Order: sequence, then structure tokens, then C-alpha cells
Amino acid sequence: MKRQESYSSDIISKVLNEDYDQRRQRNPRFSLRAYAKLLSIDPANLRKILKGEKAIGDEYQRKIKSFLGTHLQDVCQQLEDIKFKKVPAEVFKVISSWEYDALLEMLHLDDFKPKVKTIANKLNINESTCSEMVKSLEKVGMLKKEKSKWLDMSQDNSYTSANISTYSQKNYQIGLLKKSIDAIERIPKIKRSHSSLILAIDKSQLEEAKVEIKRFRRKMDEILKGKNNKRDDVYALSISLFSVLDEKKEKESVI
Repeated sequence: MKRQESYSSDIISKVLNEDYDQRRQRNPRFSLRAYAKLLSIDPANLRKILKGEKAIGDEYQRKIKSFLGTHLQDVCQQLEDIKFKKVPAEVFKVISSWEYDALLEMLHLDDFKPKVKTIANKLNINESTCSEMVKSLEKVGMLKKEKSKWLDMSQDNSYTSANISTYSQKNYQIGLLKKSIDAIERIPKIKRSHSSLILAIDKSQLEEAKVEIKRFRRKMDEILKGKNNKRDDVYALSISLFSVLDEKKEKESVI
């Protein structure tokens, strides 16, 4: 069975807005109701989708894909790649621990206060370390201080590399997994999710599995940000897929 592509609602919304605007330019009398009819979507729901106020479910995704064809796939992939751009290795070496990401995400919390002491307490680190982290993020252009506000300039960066692992990337993942172990001991189950699956696999399907995991991460990014831009906590989503059998250590390209 052919796998169906799935894209985030905000990306599809951008493509639809672009298509709708182009149709309006060719025919100024072309209405939203007429566009909804072409898509076989309720006009009120389409209006919300175009404004980014409504998540696009599987049924609407199928209708939109059927209507836009390969154009949607091409544009969505371009926009996804732009949104989740790679961080240069030399930059990542400077900010290669999960605490940097957590600090940047804290900037989006509704009750965030730009005070080093408060941030340090939340991240369970000392104030001097926190102060140096802030300076490093400013230096690489990921954090900007503007009067009484701190702004996240990281633009949904992606640190993962498809085929190679740097020491910095490995240390980042190790640190996050240690935090995950701590969460199992410290956080009530109702406020977290830890689950595992062990299975015999066909290793030739690993690359496809990695693609699906990447898609799942981005879907969770969309869902957990919520519909009303409410931000009241910072969570980590960590997914692992590896062999549990005892084999000789394989050599890996390290840069």
C-alpha cells in the first residue's frame, strides 16, 4: 500500500492561501465560497484553515491533496525544509546541551520573566552557567534582548543529522536521555508518557521508519503547541530506535 504523505496544518494553510490568491488575481470575482466548493470543504471551515485557526484532519488533507496534486507535495517539502533548517556544526558545538533548547522554549511561556535566577532554578542549573548560556545564545544569534523582552530567534532549528553523529550531537542525546530517566523517577505518570516496543524487524525498512519518526515529531510539534497559542510548560519529546542485540561496535563517521 502506498504511504500517504502528511503535512502540518500551517504548511498546508500557506499553500492554500498562495493558490487562492493566485486564483483571485486571475479572477477578482472568485470567492471563498467558490474555492470551498472546488475543494469540497465547508466554507466556514476553509476560512478558519486559511487563517490558521483550524487543524486540518485526515479527511480534509485527502481532499486538498486530491485537488492540488503534486504542487502541494513540492511546496510543502520546500516549506518544511525552510522551517526546520540545520544548525551549522560550529554553532551547535557552542550550544550542544538540551538546556539551551529548553531556555529558548521558556521564552514562549505565557508567564516567562527574563531573569537569570528564575531560569536557572527552573532548569536546575547554577546562575553563572545560565548567564553564560544566555551570552552564548546571543553570540550565535539565537536569542535577542529587546528592552524588557527576550526573543527566540532560532526559527525552529533542527539539530539532527541523517547519517552522521558528531560528538556534540551524541552528548546532546545522552543528556536528554538522562533527563528522561530522571523524569521517570520524579514526575507523576499522569504528567508524562514513557512507552517502549521491542520487535524483530527487517533492517531494510529502517530508512523509511526514520522518515516516519521525523514526520511524527513534526506532527507532535504542531499538536502540542495548541490551537490558542497557550504556553504553560516546556516538555521534551525523545524517540529512540536501536538494536538491543549485543554486536561488535560499528565504526561511525564522526566529525
